[in-house]
Amino acid sequence: AALGHAHIVQVHDFQTPAHEPAFLVMELLQAPSMYHVLRSGPMAAERVARIGRHVLDALAAAHDIGIVHRDIKPANIMLVPSSTLGEVAKVLDFGIAKLAGSSTGPLSTGGLTGTIAFMSPEQAQGLDVDGRSDIYSLAVCMYVALSGQRPFEADTPTAMLSAIISGQHAALGVLRPELDPWLVAIVERGLARNVADRYPDAHAMADELDAWLARLRALPVIGAPAA
Repeated sequence: AALGHAHIVQVHDFQTPAHEPAFLVMELLQAPSMYHVLRSGPMAAERVARIGRHVLDALAAAHDIGIVHRDIKPANIMLVPSSTLGEVAKVLDFGIAKLAGSSTGPLSTGGLTGTIAFMSPEQAQGLDVDGRSDIYSLAVCMYVALSGQRPFEADTPTAMLSAIISGQHAALGVLRPELDPWLVAIVERGLARNVADRYPDAHAMADELDAWLARLRALPVIGAPAA
């Protein structure tokens, strides 16, 4: 509630009534999640970049006060229509967020904290996580949105964890060779197995996406009439 950010679902109130379940009062978002949109197939590169940019704004606000989300995934990203911006992404479900540096707790395939397919390697190993873990999870979301498939697939949770920890995935540029290599490189850096090889923080990845989007806007339109 204290974050009060344009790209984070707003919490208006919370109550813990006696002898009744505690509850939150949040803004009503009448919009699909990224998960539901992706059921129709991959998304346009510019749209994916803009969604990623919005989510990074939300993550930067959370990380700047020491909160790590730990469950960034398409189902937790709402895509709200906007008359001025076209579409606004909002991040939901900080229910398993923790302060950076705190333990994620014991790891077991029956009681993982988070969603396995979108976990960072360090989260999958039950290690301490910081904002770079959320960056990894967002990169997985972008990979899925651009390619139509997850970077890691397996038949069992244990096998999925092993695949994530190994870091071996099909290169996005191989799956979608028509994508701009710069955008591919942004996503792949976010997916780096080694924490130190990722963007140092959400601000840095946002700056890179801003630069890519700026170049995209500056490119001439193919087939446009001569001035």
